[in-house]
Formats: sequence, C-alpha cells, structure tokens
Amino acid sequence: MRLKIIDKKSDYRGQINEDLVGNLDSHCWVLDGATGLTDNPVTNSRNDARWFVERIDASLRKFCSFNDTSLQEVVFKTIIQVDKEFQKCIIKSDHKPFEVPSAGMALIKIDEGYLEYGVLGDCRIFILKESGEKISIGGSPLEKLDQEVVKRILELRDEKGIKDYGEIKTQILPLLQKNRSLMNTDEGYWILSLNPEASNHMNQGTIKVMDGDVVLLVTDGFYRIVDIFKKVHESELVQVSLERGFEDIIEELRAMEQADFDCLKYPRLKVSDDATAVLLRISALPI
Repeated sequence: MRLKIIDKKSDYRGQINEDLVGNLDSHCWVLDGATGLTDNPVTNSRNDARWFVERIDASLRKFCSFNDTSLQEVVFKTIIQVDKEFQKCIIKSDHKPFEVPSAGMALIKIDEGYLEYGVLGDCRIFILKESGEKISIGGSPLEKLDQEVVKRILELRDEKGIKDYGEIKTQILPLLQKNRSLMNTDEGYWILSLNPEASNHMNQGTIKVMDGDVVLLVTDGFYRIVDIFKKVHESELVQVSLERGFEDIIEELRAMEQADFDCLKYPRLKVSDDATAVLLRISALPI
C-alpha cells in the first residue's frame, strides 16, 4: 500500500511560512514551527522556526527512507540529528528555555494494511474510512495553556478596556514566554524540539486501514476553521475537504481573520496563522 496525495496546501500571511508539509510514498507529515517570542533568533538564520522545520523535514526524509523503522525511532533519531545541527548554528549561547526552537507535528506511515501515526503538539490527524467510520487523533495540553492566554486577552479587553491588538500582544508576551518554557516537561506539554525524550511522549498508535480510506493531516492554523471560527464541524472536516478543496477553505478562513483583525469577535493568539493541510487516499495500487 502507499499514500496518494489528493490535495496539499501550505498558506501563510507573514513574511515567512513557519509550517511545512512533506511526504514519501509510505510516509507523510505536517510541521508547525513555533513562532519566536523574542526579536532576535538564537540561530544564525533569519527565522528560527523556519530553520527548525526545514531541518526536521530533511531528517525525516532521511530516517523515513528505512521503511522498517518505527515512527518512534524515526522521531528519536531526527531530534538527535537536528540537535547536533543546532549546536553548530547557535549564535546566542545564553538563550532562555522559551527561545529553543520547537514545532508541532503529525506524522503517518503506511505499512502492510496498517497506518502508524505519531502526533506532538496541536497538529491533528483525521481518517474517513470507506465504511463511513471517522477517526480523530490529536489534542495536547498546549491547547489548555493557549486557552489561559485567551482568557487573559478577554480580561485585558473587557476589564481593562484594551482593544488594540498590538497593545494586547505586548501585555500577553510574558505569559506566552512562561508557557513556552514548559515545553517537554511533565508540568507542561510535549512537542518536537531538541529533547529526544519527546519521542516517548507522542500520541502514537496503529490503525488498520483499507484501499480507499482517506487521511487528513492539519496544523492548528488550518484547524481554526473548526475550533475558532466554527464553520466546519470536526466530524465533517475530511468530507468538506474532499468536496471543497483546501484553496476554497483557506480563502474563507483568511476572509474571516481579516474581518476580525483586532480579534474581538473571535479571541485568538494571532490575527492569522500559517495554515497547512494534506489530504491523502490509501491506495493498494503499485507506484
């Protein structure tokens, strides 16, 4: 069996896309680089998040090429490899914990009728089987931390009368930095970063699949159409993606973001976020 791409899209509204989507015949992944919380990068690159997802992508391509390797081992080796590269690229040796590059990830592998998956952070996987069964994989303690920030945004807006989004961003930055410092700790959340122990904390498993089953991988920026703007129910996301295509969905998403530029109607951490999704069909046909 192999993975056949139906649709793929990675859209961004900033200067740099911090998301990335990659695939091989039997593997596919989406990466969501965490936006930096300081003005200056800690690596000798323009953008730490982009630097990180590009190197994660390259390492995944390397280690996923060995089809008999489990995803847990792939991620373990990938982190070690990227950490070695990070040590060579550091220009800020006294960086704080919240400055270490990190990324959410959804990773899948098809092998002999089974789909193996691994998720870190707030990326998600959805499966629509030929039988009609629907499976949703994802959810992270990171989302609870983000909701704490949204609660703080509402307090600033409703109790202190601060409506300007730029001023709100300044006010919530210390809380964002505090939460980011909790990554890869039992008190916080596990995510793809430079600690290989994260490979043992993935949401991982295997699911029996058949020819014709459809799989959707998304970053949280795309998932906004479900959890923030509530235009699509989670259970219908795969079917809607099949019917409308990502171009149309993201166009609607961007219009809603811009219509609520100050994040007043739909409180959120950023006006816009990079939005990435890939839709695949399980195929029994040879390459």
